[in-house]
Amino acid sequence: MSTTLTPRFRIRNATLYDVAAASEVAEACYRADLGDSDMDEDFLHDEWVRPRFDPSTDAWVVTGDAGEVVAFAYTWEEEPHALFDSAGWVHPSYRGRGIGAALVRAVERRAIRDEPRMSVGVRVRVLQSFDTDASGARDPDASGARALLEGLGYGPEREYLHMEIEVPEDYVGGDAPAGISIRPRVVDDDPAIVGAMAEAFDDPWDYEEARQEWRLSRTYDTSLWVVATEEAEVVGALFGYIANGRGQISAVGVRPAWRRRGIGRALVRMAFVRFRDRGAPNVRLNVDRGNAFGATRMYERVGMRMKRRWVVVAKTLPAEAALS
Repeated sequence: MSTTLTPRFRIRNATLYDVAAASEVAEACYRADLGDSDMDEDFLHDEWVRPRFDPSTDAWVVTGDAGEVVAFAYTWEEEPHALFDSAGWVHPSYRGRGIGAALVRAVERRAIRDEPRMSVGVRVRVLQSFDTDASGARDPDASGARALLEGLGYGPEREYLHMEIEVPEDYVGGDAPAGISIRPRVVDDDPAIVGAMAEAFDDPWDYEEARQEWRLSRTYDTSLWVVATEEAEVVGALFGYIANGRGQISAVGVRPAWRRRGIGRALVRMAFVRFRDRGAPNVRLNVDRGNAFGATRMYERVGMRMKRRWVVVAKTLPAEAALS
C-alpha cells in the first residue's frame, strides 16, 4: 500500500492555528459516516494543549491545492517512548488518494523517533482508532478506516462504546450509598480529586500537570464536577462539560478501596441532574466495553444506551531502520 502523497497534496506539521480547520474536517467525517458529530473545535484544542503534547511534532495536516486542510492526524505519548495513542480523519471528498496511509506513516515515524532511549527489548506500540456505526442504519465501516489500518498491519486491541441518555424532567439523583456524600466540587478539593483520579485509573497524573492542563483548556468547567467523600476524604470524582448544547462526562473515577458500593452510579446520577438543569439534557460518555469493574452495565442501569462503537487497533512497530 502506497504511503506517498501525490504532488497535489502536502503534509506538514500542525500548529494550534490549524485546530479550527482540522475540527471541521473531523465534523464532516462524522456527519457523512455516522449522521452526527461529537467533535468540536474546543475538544480538539484541548487535545492539542495537553502536557507532553506538541502539535509541531505530534500532529500533522494535509493540505490541498489552495492550502485548505483536507485531513489531519495526531498522536499522544501515553507511555514514554513505548505507547502512542493516535487518531486521524480524511475529509470524505478526499478519500481513496493515499492520504490516510501517509498520515499513519507520519504517526509511526514520530513513535519510533525516540527508540534509542527505550529499554533493551521494548518495542514501540501505536494505537489507532475509528468510530463505527452500531445502529445498522449505515455501513458500519463507511470511512474505510478499518480496511486501511488492517492493510497497514494493525490488529484489534479493544473497543469503546459511545453511550448517551436524554435526561427526563422527572429524573432524580437518588440517595448516596451509606456513609458517602455526593456533592459539587469546591476549589479546595482539587489536589485530592487529582490524587483520587490518578489512583482510580492507575495513571501517574499529578496536581501540577493537572493545573497546567486546566489552565489551557477551553472545556474546563468545574461547575459540573461532582465528588464523592467519606468523612471529608475524596474517594471518587466525575468531570464534565457542555459542548454544542450537550453534556459530556469526560471521566468518572472511584478509588479501588471504595469500588462496588454504588459510588460511581451516584456520581453519574447527580451529574445527569446538573446537566439537565443547565439546559443540556442530552448527556454522553465513552466507556471501555471490557471494563473489568462493570462500568458498561452500570451506565445501562442508570438509563444510558449505546449510540455507536469506537474501535481501537494496535501495531508493534519494527526497528527504526525498517520505517525508512
